[in-house]
Amino acid sequence: MFVYSSETGIWTLKILQCPYLITKLGASAKNLNGTIYCVILNVPGVVVAHDFYSESDQFMVVHLPEHSNHSSSNNNGVVNGVLTTSGGFLMYMKSLVQERGTVLKVWRLNNDESWQLLCENGLSISGSFVPIAMHPFDSDTVYLWHQQSPSRHLVSCNLRTETLIDPAREYHGGF
Repeated sequence: MFVYSSETGIWTLKILQCPYLITKLGASAKNLNGTIYCVILNVPGVVVAHDFYSESDQFMVVHLPEHSNHSSSNNNGVVNGVLTTSGGFLMYMKSLVQERGTVLKVWRLNNDESWQLLCENGLSISGSFVPIAMHPFDSDTVYLWHQQSPSRHLVSCNLRTETLIDPAREYHGGF
């Protein structure tokens, strides 16, 4: 892996060891306090992490919570997940689209080993909502992509107040 130093302006090659054969990393790597977290696309449910401030040449392996290999192109039973950061933690959000609404779950990685479930909400709104990110400082605020055609757009959701804010219209309370 090549690492660029903004202090020196020099690229450095760092060879890292990993227990998995990595043929394709996810495009949305997350950097948190000098540690980079990447989803391995060819090994479902696995995230590799490396602290570039350490002397280690090993990738750390983190398993995603409640990982499912299930994917589908319809709106019944589709699972969508994303890594994001908020409040100084790595977070994992996933949504499951069901007939009665979208179920959104949010976990926090506590110590690079254990995930803590912070939220499980059943959003009783129609349509398919895919988690995109969390507010960097407020873990109660998440951003979702509304996939229903033709009105595909970004919405924000406050998990504490149960408010979904849509640029076109606003939903209050009771998801």
